[in-house]
Amino acid sequence: MIPIYNSSAENYLDLLQAITEQGYVTQPRGLKISELICEQLFISKNNVLMNCPGIRNVTNEKTKEGQYLRAEFVWYMSGSLKTNFISQYGKMWEKLGNEFNDKNELNGDINSNYGYQVFQKPVTEFLHILVGKNNIGTAKSSFEWVVDEFNRDPDTRKAIIQYTWPVIYMEGVKDFTCTQTQHFLYREKQLFNLVHIRSSDAIKGLTFDIPWWDFVGQCVARKLNFEYNKMRVIIGSSHIYSNDMPLVEKLLDSETFNFDSMILRSDADIKSKLLDVILKIEDLLTDENDLKLLNSIITTPYKNDNIDFIYALMLLCGFYVTNKKLTESKSIMDDLNNRIFDAVFEY
Repeated sequence: MIPIYNSSAENYLDLLQAITEQGYVTQPRGLKISELICEQLFISKNNVLMNCPGIRNVTNEKTKEGQYLRAEFVWYMSGSLKTNFISQYGKMWEKLGNEFNDKNELNGDINSNYGYQVFQKPVTEFLHILVGKNNIGTAKSSFEWVVDEFNRDPDTRKAIIQYTWPVIYMEGVKDFTCTQTQHFLYREKQLFNLVHIRSSDAIKGLTFDIPWWDFVGQCVARKLNFEYNKMRVIIGSSHIYSNDMPLVEKLLDSETFNFDSMILRSDADIKSKLLDVILKIEDLLTDENDLKLLNSIITTPYKNDNIDFIYALMLLCGFYVTNKKLTESKSIMDDLNNRIFDAVFEY
């Protein structure tokens, strides 16, 4: 029987407790973990930001984990497959660059930029191998495909966003994507968000994945004018690294642990606030070519009322993440990350 939880926090703490008390002790890659197999996590509507003051708090932009959450969101929405931006917030990314072939054609690229997988990667990318280039149809992203599928059939069971692709099986791949799919179902006039993940660091990785998955769910609901319901996460390996056990004990003992809400602003509000970020970027740039590029690919499209906020956000993040001037100072990056995150969400 599936247990009923009153909150995201209650379910999450129960998961941590179960891993510490009942988990298998294993050592993948030589790193000792405590692990449970095939666990489920229920996330209440929009309650996704872990907040345990003084211990672990992603809601607060001044904590290390709060800064990482915002940087990862910006990097995801940039669609960049390079790690030079995000590795300034998480050194682990420096070790994950792929080394595919003798020509090193994709050397240094990674697979786990979730924004690229959801909003940019064409779902038809590998189909030419099977059916030929002339028969693969329109190069839509997984997100676009899901929206179109619901428009074709609101009762569909095929509305799936794919994160894991055949490229992970190639020799030289270091970045083996953790999230597998997000599966959406529309029932009783509500959108359900079902996540399948092969492996999840329950104390750190999951902290940042939950807000991302919820953001994608809110975007699907927004596009289709559906009411957004809860999220269920099915985890293959739910684990805690041995060196994180003291942190887990603090969380379990805390009386202030909670998950805060994170809600998308209106499309118009997001674009208006992102335009303020662009004005801030204009003040920071001194190179004439940078300013021309900013105006041509970002400022002009932003003034078009028909431009979708997701596309507008990708344009801005793509420009910022790849610009040397804007990424040469950690303090500038922190400020821009905070501004962009605050432009998109109320929390």
